[in-house]
Amino acid sequence: MQNFRNIGDVVAGRYEVTDFIGAGSFAQVFRCRDRALDREVAIKLLHVEGMVGGGERARETFVERFNQEAMAVAKLQDPYTVTLFDSGTDQNGDLFMALEFVDGTTLREYVEHHGAIPHERVVKILKQCLSSLREAHVHGIIHRDIKPENIMIFDRMGAVDQIRVVDFGIVKVLQSTRDLTAVGMVVGTPRYLSPERVANQSFVPATDLYALGLVMYFLLCGHEVYSDIRSTIKLVQLHATPESITLPAEVDVPPGLRTIIDRMLEKDLARRYGAAQQILDALEEHIIDFAVSARAEQMLSARLLEQGLPPLSTSTLDDDPSSAKTEVMQSIQGPGAYPLAPAPPMAASASADATELVPVPDEFRRSPAAPQPGPASPQPMQAPMRTANPSFSPNTFSAPAIRPAAARTAAPSAHNTQSMPRLTEPASPSVTKPGENKAKYIIIALVVAGMLTLMMAVAALLLWKFVLNP
Repeated sequence: MQNFRNIGDVVAGRYEVTDFIGAGSFAQVFRCRDRALDREVAIKLLHVEGMVGGGERARETFVERFNQEAMAVAKLQDPYTVTLFDSGTDQNGDLFMALEFVDGTTLREYVEHHGAIPHERVVKILKQCLSSLREAHVHGIIHRDIKPENIMIFDRMGAVDQIRVVDFGIVKVLQSTRDLTAVGMVVGTPRYLSPERVANQSFVPATDLYALGLVMYFLLCGHEVYSDIRSTIKLVQLHATPESITLPAEVDVPPGLRTIIDRMLEKDLARRYGAAQQILDALEEHIIDFAVSARAEQMLSARLLEQGLPPLSTSTLDDDPSSAKTEVMQSIQGPGAYPLAPAPPMAASASADATELVPVPDEFRRSPAAPQPGPASPQPMQAPMRTANPSFSPNTFSAPAIRPAAARTAAPSAHNTQSMPRLTEPASPSVTKPGENKAKYIIIALVVAGMLTLMMAVAALLLWKFVLNP
């Protein structure tokens, strides 16, 4: 594909092209200098004439939809969503978006260069992506094309593994160019299509969460789901089948995180997470439990080694109401931060898994009017979004819900009684009974009255002796 612009060209009379970043099936991205504010931006250009057929009316409809989506995306302010600065039509008739320039690399490029990412770092990446999607979903915006190419990773001012989610709203604009569903086509990336998209069902937040689960699979494993499949039709068919996708058993992932990713990959909407906040809640519980287990392993191993015994696994702590887990919980000062490996130098480059027109076999398509499982309307949702997935509430994975009651009320063991207060001892000094206070007041009053009487008698005696009878 020939570049829409050359180095030195100016887009919309303001953005000077300084470098070519990359191209997809429908758009090209350039690194530019904003002449008005003297800053770097990324310009995404869509060549309308090459995309829209049907004459001037079709072009006007496409431009109108583009402007509507740009206004919706401009409202997103989450720190992990790429910022949209400007949009419109330039002097050549091409549509453009001026976006925050991210001096980083895509998750695909990072994994292809470095291999699988440790689960501690994946948790950090996942939380940032969920934060971005949570805000978008509350505003009624479904990304529709979550994939490694649309998530940038970079370092900034000493903070490593920073994330930006890009390309919000683009797929929705492209989908509106023609009645693609009528000819069995959808716009998207075949390897990251959700089952409901294949079946021509309504877009819901769970659609993005399924694709994000596939991205986390890619990060943890170093390869994608169905990595041996190259046929687009076969990929679409596999995503439409009911067989579940789970992380391979050989991947080193804590049980809590494994459960979260597997639920994100559920093909049944009724079993999959329905809102980003649900996953964030589950991740917080996983972080706490993982920290507790790690600390318990250190404490138990240290004590047993001092006694000349082999270290024990902390798996027995899960349902153990003894003081060992209580002491571990008291030793944890919050979830803490994981040690993160330094990220390598990064440079932006072209997308490797482009968004495209994906043919959908007739046997996997459903009529849009047919009953659909899960949420049936793509209307904007209000936070908190609990109706999208009735099987899971945001509190499903909260600590009180999954931790045994005995572990929360465990008594201290004998070896730890010196450092913990005895519950049988009174918490405050004894309080004097009301009757005792009344008796004290009567005695005091009598003593005072007696002293006053004695003083009056002495005064009368002195008055009689020295004044009345001298």
